[in-house]
Amino acid sequence: MLIGIDASRAAIAHPTGTEIYSRDLIRAMLALGTEHHFRLYFRTASPGDTLSETFSRAEQRPIPFPRLWT
Repeated sequence: MLIGIDASRAAIAHPTGTEIYSRDLIRAMLALGTEHHFRLYFRTASPGDTLSETFSRAEQRPIPFPRLWT
């Protein structure tokens, strides 16, 4: 199964509570020994600390449009 995640909050330079929670939750999901693949969506094409570099079952993609609801 391909699982898509909005990981933009996990790549913020100075994370606070929700950003740290998002980052740690995504890392825990990627560390599971499952057959699932993950697509991580970020606001920029090359976020700073990427989670997909650590895990082979994850790929990153930029979100090509503005987020109008936040």
